[in-house]
Amino acid sequence: MARLSLTKSQVSAGPGVELLALCQTVTEDGSLSDAEVSQLRDWLAENRTADLPAIDFLASIVETVLHDGKVTKAERQELYRALEKVLPVEVRATAASRRRLAAAKEREEAKEQKRLAKEQQAQERLRDSPIGGANFMVAGVLYEGRDKVINAYARAGDRAFLIRDKNNRYSRNAIEIRLENGMQIGFVPEDNAIELAPLLDNGALQTAMITKILDGRRGPIPVVDVDLYGVDAQVPGAVAQSQAPQIATPRNSPAPRAEPAPKPRSTSWRWIGLVVLILIAIWVLAGR
Repeated sequence: MARLSLTKSQVSAGPGVELLALCQTVTEDGSLSDAEVSQLRDWLAENRTADLPAIDFLASIVETVLHDGKVTKAERQELYRALEKVLPVEVRATAASRRRLAAAKEREEAKEQKRLAKEQQAQERLRDSPIGGANFMVAGVLYEGRDKVINAYARAGDRAFLIRDKNNRYSRNAIEIRLENGMQIGFVPEDNAIELAPLLDNGALQTAMITKILDGRRGPIPVVDVDLYGVDAQVPGAVAQSQAPQIATPRNSPAPRAEPAPKPRSTSWRWIGLVVLILIAIWVLAGR
């Protein structure tokens, strides 16, 4: 097998000098860039006829590396090690040392990127975690015709919106609840409002939904589940109070949802009753 490393006589003149200089240049930082691989490929193509075993050796590896138009990390390492074999013994150790240092640096950078990615994920989870929430039965549903609004417009699964009512004369923590059509269905109970009001005042984002509607003795009572988030949260569907629908009244609200038409009552029992009455009348007349 022909000797691959450049000898003293080969690097004294001609292509050997150029190849040595090129190998030392591309291995200077311990790694190979795409530009350096291309530079090496072009030089080898121009000097393929030179009587240097190292040229044929490197050219075959470069062709293999570039056959699919992409250079992987493993292929770069393979080509770099091939260059080490070509270098004279006295400079080969330096190139190998640079390769090891570059690999160690790459591992450290990858480790740091992984750490930063985990840290960012943790920050995003913290940013998008609820800072408050509650599940409650809506208060005040029996006043100002709200029971009719609930019957006409509210359904389980509907979105709801919490809006601070800072001018409320009964509570400084008052939070009204609106439907998507802007109609009010009541208020957050005071026990919950005490905790939620300061968060809303500080710009908290919200997601709220009617989970069910209870049949109360005097009217329907929606149950609302709400979560509040920080102002910089990126939670799908979370909105600020300013994005809540404008207040609406029954006069300017959309038409109530159409309910399924009731099924007509069966008339079979009516006919049965009529037949029974006729039979009774016949029996009475026959007895006379």
